[in-house]
Amino acid sequence: MKKPNANAPRERPSSIDTSGGDHLISTKQACELLGGCSKMHLWRLLHDESYRSLGFPEPIERGKHGRHPRKYFWRGEVLAWLAKQKVSLRPKAA
Repeated sequence: MKKPNANAPRERPSSIDTSGGDHLISTKQACELLGGCSKMHLWRLLHDESYRSLGFPEPIERGKHGRHPRKYFWRGEVLAWLAKQKVSLRPKAA
């Protein structure tokens, strides 16, 4: 599994763009990349058996805030997963 990049940008972008670059993004930013889905939908992608077959990238857990560490995703992995889903959803030519 990849280790978090110590040189990753620390500031939060004002909006999510789909240009290049691979760095860690928060759960909220991952939801924005997925079209504004809810955190519950993201949880289902990671835990629900009916969604696990889609192969959504596993998060990286950082920090211990109480019992629940914060989850971050590699932006490039989420974008690659999204591109794969869009290709699989396209209708096949007759």
